[in-house]
Amino acid sequence: METYFAHENIRKGQKELMNDVKETIYQNKILLAHAPTGIGKTAGVLAPMLQRAIKDDLIIFFLTSRNTQHKIVVETIQKLNKKLNEKKIKTTSFVGRQKMCLMTPSIKLNSHDFSEYCKNLRETGQCSYYNNVWKIKRKTGENPYKELTGNAKILINKLESQTYDELINLGKKELVCPYEIALQACKNSKIIIGDYYHIFSPSIRKAILHKIDKELNQILLIVDEAHNLPGRIRELFTSKLTNFMIRRGLKEAEKYEFIDALEGIKSLEKSFDFLKEKLEEYNLKESKVSVNGFIELLNNNLKKIGLDYKEFVSILDINSDKVKEEQEISYLGSIKDFLVEWMEKERGFVRLFKIEKSDRERQILAKIAIDPSLVSKEVFNEINSAVLMSGTLLPLRMYADLLGISNPVMKSYKNPFPSKNRLNLIVPETTTKYNKRNKKMFEKIAIFCAKCINSCPGNTVIYFPSYDLRNRVYEFLKNKTDKPLLLEESGISAEEKKALILEFKRHSREGKLSAEGSVLLACISGSFGEGIDLPGKYIEQVIIVGIPLETPDIETKEKINYYDAKYGKGWDYGYVYPAMNKVLQAAGRVIRSEKDKGVIVFLDERYAWKKYNSIMPDDWEVKITYEPWKEIKKFFENL
Repeated sequence: METYFAHENIRKGQKELMNDVKETIYQNKILLAHAPTGIGKTAGVLAPMLQRAIKDDLIIFFLTSRNTQHKIVVETIQKLNKKLNEKKIKTTSFVGRQKMCLMTPSIKLNSHDFSEYCKNLRETGQCSYYNNVWKIKRKTGENPYKELTGNAKILINKLESQTYDELINLGKKELVCPYEIALQACKNSKIIIGDYYHIFSPSIRKAILHKIDKELNQILLIVDEAHNLPGRIRELFTSKLTNFMIRRGLKEAEKYEFIDALEGIKSLEKSFDFLKEKLEEYNLKESKVSVNGFIELLNNNLKKIGLDYKEFVSILDINSDKVKEEQEISYLGSIKDFLVEWMEKERGFVRLFKIEKSDRERQILAKIAIDPSLVSKEVFNEINSAVLMSGTLLPLRMYADLLGISNPVMKSYKNPFPSKNRLNLIVPETTTKYNKRNKKMFEKIAIFCAKCINSCPGNTVIYFPSYDLRNRVYEFLKNKTDKPLLLEESGISAEEKKALILEFKRHSREGKLSAEGSVLLACISGSFGEGIDLPGKYIEQVIIVGIPLETPDIETKEKINYYDAKYGKGWDYGYVYPAMNKVLQAAGRVIRSEKDKGVIVFLDERYAWKKYNSIMPDDWEVKITYEPWKEIKKFFENL
């Protein structure tokens, strides 16, 4: 096993992880590993996986949604390849076809429209990048077939271990399709790095495994940041229809003079109007809608123009194909796709109609997936073996249940960093409970935040359950500290986020300005809740205000009821644990390496309750205090 370990030395916790992975995969089981940052998960899991993969002629799928993790895996294998004297371990990193596409219009399309657009270009020979990878061969009396061009073969044979970004750059330089090159490289790769949907979307999985000539039982699976997997699967199988889509469909039908489609969409618009009126009649923002209830409603409106639901779907299908002959996007096609999805009566979904109001009113008819195990169970039953790992995979039993993993191996590893480097404080003096939210409480929260901020010599991030609550506290906080206050706004762009991080770093004790520090006020569900990595003295304190419990809307209530019926833990699985996972993710922004030192303040009385603090890792050594500023000041003075 050590043969395939990329680094010189194996850490204590890393050795334990490696042994557990080895034992699990040789028994063809599934390991769920709560492994905090710093253990060295990537190299630790890959070493035993490679040993088994090479011994039994298997391949490794490493699934991650983060570009940085693609790079880490590739760099780990590159380092290992320098260490090995034998044949190099070939590794291919790729993402979706659309993200790797070099055709400019593809950026604007939704996933379904892109799929149709790309298929059409390939089949009609209009994509030069694809044509430079494949050439069509014809023999007398036989169907045409394709084979790799000479240049494509040379490029693929030269590939060893590279990220998908490098493949995209290669595609631009050589004028070849990066995705097609990646797929062909996968055939001879021992490690394939991809996204969750490459394995957990049945149609995509089937296509990819067919192209690389593999079955699930020939795959060793690694799922990185596995706490995100249930949510990602739910998103993958959730479908929505909005009033904006309907309006665009109307314009499209008018433009192409599709009379039947136009009248049908007007009937659809009337159905939305009826659902909206019902909400307004009872002063509601949302309501459940049954499968047959909506089909009957739309049918009643369609009857007036001589159509029914299925005939309308067929008309949209035909018309959308005609639209796509002239343009990339067809809203008629998007509407058709939703109506087809709506007819499918799977369990594990909640269907609802709701109205969201911001600048413009948004009406949404949605079919929302709430049971990821309906998809993932098949994968975990057939896969050779797997490791699901994350620094916040607690409680492990919940993830095993939600993903449909029977008889899992569940392991929780200790934080590898010195406990003296971090101070974890619960302050039970305030709360963000709805029935206690008022100006007096907002000011009290601001006072405690200000005292903690002023006791810390460097940068602080404060996480709030919502932007609204953040704004209310900010009005009191802005006059209680001299440190610069930076606000993360809802819907922040990538460039705006980058600029905000740079400004935040400038005020840190490792920045270019004086070492007074600044304060970033963010929403825990926003861009900064997880996925930012600022080691050293860029972040020295995190304050988590309140508990980010979901709004008790229909979707949340349905999850609670569904999980209660299935697992007997609806309140925990559907409400408490998801909120605490966000808390653990936010808390993890402080200590990112063995040299980092910092403070985490949990500012809400409920953190002192067993229901919430029992979910925190055992080795956190959380202390309850009513005067956190004294503890904070003492902590930094003793460093």
